[in-house]
Amino acid sequence: ALQLMSAGFVHCDPHEGNMMLLDDGRLGLIDFGLVAQMTTVHQESMASAILSLVSGEYRRLVPCFQGMGVLNKEVEDLRRPGVEESFEDALEKALTGGDGRKRSVQGGIDRRRAFGQLYEELSSLAFKYYF
Repeated sequence: ALQLMSAGFVHCDPHEGNMMLLDDGRLGLIDFGLVAQMTTVHQESMASAILSLVSGEYRRLVPCFQGMGVLNKEVEDLRRPGVEESFEDALEKALTGGDGRKRSVQGGIDRRRAFGQLYEELSSLAFKYYF
């Protein structure tokens, strides 16, 4: 969070193989092959997206994605030919599991399976909507 909001420079691959504990107790990052420099608009959009995800307000992600440059602000209708469902509806459906309820991975459901399903559903949006 400090990287994103303070410096606007983000290490996009922060796993244990890319971190090391320095002698003075600080955390050191290595392998800067996947990094991003964020503008102020990107920073604010990313922070809003995180809050929208945490609060379950998935339709609020659309302006966040526009602010991050993932979605084109100037394209009013993101649907590809033959797609009837709005992007907002499809996004909410993918993130809730389709029945309006939030996904639950705490009650014994395999987290990897739940993530894999979510990944597949979100990936399918790329074939139905313009990014």
